[in-house]
Amino acid sequence: MTITLNVRTLLIALTLINLTFVFILLVFRSIQKVYPGYFYWLAAMLCVALTYGFAAWQDILPIFFAYVVVNTAALFASVFRLEAIKRFVGDQRFSIFNFLIPAFVLPLVLYFTFGQPSARIRNFFFTLPTVLLVWQMVWVLYKSYGKTQNIPARFLGVLLFLFSALSILRLFLWTISPPTDGILQNTALNLAAHLFLLFFDVSINVGFILLNTQRLSNDVLALNRELSELHQAIEQSPSSIVITDLDGYIQYVNPYFSELTGYSLQEAVKMHTRKLKSGEVSPAMYESMWGTIQSGLPWRGELLNKRKDGSLYWEFTMIAPIQNANAEVTRYIAFKENITERKRDEERLRQSELDGRRLNQQLQARLNEVTRLKAELQEQAIRDPLTGLYNRRYLFDFLQRELKLAKRQPKTLSLLLLDIDHFKKINDTYGHNTGDTVLQSVARLLQEFTRETDLACRYGGEEFLLLLPDIDCDTALQRAETLRQTVQETCVPYLDHRLSVTISVGLAVYPADGSDYAEIIQKADEALYEAKEQGRNRVISTAMC
Repeated sequence: MTITLNVRTLLIALTLINLTFVFILLVFRSIQKVYPGYFYWLAAMLCVALTYGFAAWQDILPIFFAYVVVNTAALFASVFRLEAIKRFVGDQRFSIFNFLIPAFVLPLVLYFTFGQPSARIRNFFFTLPTVLLVWQMVWVLYKSYGKTQNIPARFLGVLLFLFSALSILRLFLWTISPPTDGILQNTALNLAAHLFLLFFDVSINVGFILLNTQRLSNDVLALNRELSELHQAIEQSPSSIVITDLDGYIQYVNPYFSELTGYSLQEAVKMHTRKLKSGEVSPAMYESMWGTIQSGLPWRGELLNKRKDGSLYWEFTMIAPIQNANAEVTRYIAFKENITERKRDEERLRQSELDGRRLNQQLQARLNEVTRLKAELQEQAIRDPLTGLYNRRYLFDFLQRELKLAKRQPKTLSLLLLDIDHFKKINDTYGHNTGDTVLQSVARLLQEFTRETDLACRYGGEEFLLLLPDIDCDTALQRAETLRQTVQETCVPYLDHRLSVTISVGLAVYPADGSDYAEIIQKADEALYEAKEQGRNRVISTAMC
C-alpha cells in the first residue's frame, strides 16, 4: 500500500503531533508540580491542533470554520505561546494588548472572507500579527538568556526567528503567486512550506520542553548545592543534631553528637533516646515534652543527660516535628546545645550569691552588735553605773539646754539638791554594800517620783540632783516635801533588819536664784547646807516661796 505525500497528510500529521505533545505535557505536569507557563503552552498546542485539523479538511468544511476559525485559532496559539514563555522566565504581567490582537484581526478576516473575499489580504492580516507575536517571544528569550550559555533558550529563539522569517517568505510567495486551491494545493512549493512548518512546529515544542528541562536541571543542581551546603553545615555544626522516628529511635546524628556523648554514628543509629536519660529529670518533664511534639508543636527545655561513659552533661534542647507534603508528622528533629559550663557558672554564681548573702547577714549582725555596743557605751557614758541615774556630765548638757529654753519661753526652772543623812555612818556600820543598796533604793524612788520632762541624776557620792522644768517654787517645794516624806517612810532591807533613811533637800529656782546653772546649783547647795545645819531631814528653799 502506497501513501502519497500531500498537504492534507502533513496537516493531519501536525494535528496528531500537537495532540501528542499535549499528552506529553500532561505527563510532565503530573511529574513536575511546578511548571511555569504550563497552562498557556497547553492552550497553545490545543489551538495549533485545532488550526491544523480544520485546515486539513478546508475543502469540505464550511467557509467559516475553514478560514475564520483557523486563522483566529492560529493567532491565539501565538498569543498563548508568548504568554507561556513570559511566565517561564518569571514575567507574570498579563498583556491585554496581545489578547486583543485576535479580536482586531477577526473582523478583517470575516470581511475578506465573506464581504470582499481575498486570500492575499486575509493571509497578510494573519501573518503580520503572527510575526509580531513571534518577535516578542524572541525578545523575551534574548532579554532573559542573552548573556547566558542556555543552549535550549538559544535553540528556541533561533527556531522562532526562522519561523517568523519563513512566515514572511510564505506571505511574499503567496502574494506574488497565490495557490489556486488554497493551502491544500499539492505543489512542490506548498509541500516544502508545510514540511518546514512541520519541522519548526515540532522543534518549537521540543525546544520549550528542553528549556523547561534545562531549568529543572538547573533547579535540581541548585537544590543539590543547597542540600550539600546544608549537609556540611549540619555536619560541622557546633551543636548536636538528632533525627528520630515517631517512637524516639535515632535515625541520624551529626559528628558533634558523637563527640559530646561518646556514641559513634553506628552505635547511635537505631538507639532509643531514652538511653541518654540521666535519671535525674522528673518524668513530668518528659511527659510534657512528648505531649507537645506529638501535638505538632516544637518543645524547648533544659535536660540533664548521660554520656556513654556515665558522666552527666546539660543540654538546651529544641525538638520540632518534621512534616511530609501531606502535613503528616513523620520524624522529629532535635537541636541540642551543650550548656554544661553555663550551668556550672550559674551554680557557682548562685553559690557566690548565697555566700554573699550569708556574709552580708554576718556583717549586718556584727554591725547591729557594734551599734548596740555603741549605744550601750553612749548610755554608760551618761549614766551612773550603780544607780542607773544620769551622771553629772549629762546633767550639765541637759541643764544648759533647759536654761536656754526657759529664757526663750520664758519659764521657771526648779532644782532640788538631795543628800542622804548620816550616809557615812551607814557605810561604817553596815558596810559599803549596804550603802550601795541605800543609794540604789533612793535612786529608784527618784525615778518613780520624776516626770518624763524631769531629770534625776547622781551628783556625787550620796548627793542627788533633781531638775524640774516648768515648775515654780511653791510646786517644787511641795514635791520636795513629798519626796522627803516618801524616803523617810521607805525601809531598806538589810539581813534581818530594815533600815530607815532620811534626806535633806536644798531648793533653788531659775530665774530668782541665778541666770546660769552654776549660780543655781550653788544656791541649791547653800540651801542643802542650811537644811543640814537645822537638823537634817528637811527641805530648805533659797527663794521666797
